[in-house]
Amino acid sequence: MSKFIVFEGLDNLGKTTQINLLKETLPKEKFLFTSCPNASIRNILTEATSLDQKTEVLLLPLHTLM
Repeated sequence: MSKFIVFEGLDNLGKTTQINLLKETLPKEKFLFTSCPNASIRNILTEATSLDQKTEVLLLPLHTLM
C-alpha cells in the first residue's frame, strides 16, 4: 500500500528541517520526495492577466472548497 506524507504549516515552523530529518531515515530507493510548487504558482498568478475559470478552481487548495 502506498503512503503520501505531507508536511503542512505556516512559514518558518521547521517543515523543511523535519523533512530533511525524515529523508535521512527513509531509504531513498523506496521513497519519492517532492515539494509543492507554491512559488511557481504564485508567479504565474501574479503575472497572468486572466485565467480560465477551470484553471482558477484547480489552483485552489482543496480545503477552501469544502
